[in-house]
Amino acid sequence: MLHRDYITRIIEQMNKDFAKILFNKELKQCENALVEIQTPGENFISLKRKIIGQLIEADIISLLKIGGELPVGKTIVTSSLLKEKLYFRIARQRR
Repeated sequence: MLHRDYITRIIEQMNKDFAKILFNKELKQCENALVEIQTPGENFISLKRKIIGQLIEADIISLLKIGGELPVGKTIVTSSLLKEKLYFRIARQRR
């Protein structure tokens, strides 16, 4: 029961975080969206923004592995966050 409540809370928080990111994307508010992307990255993935920016793909994958296994959930969330971050950086440069 406790495990299920914890998982439910994590899912609800991730939904809120992604909703904020997508809301800013819809409003084309790149700076706000880049700030919002930091929250799930630091809370759920446990990787600081500066660290992620300095790593290559293989290093990020190594950090995500738990006991030699790559957790699917964290991998999907990480790739989604990195994709959105790239989108907003490109959008910001086009201004």
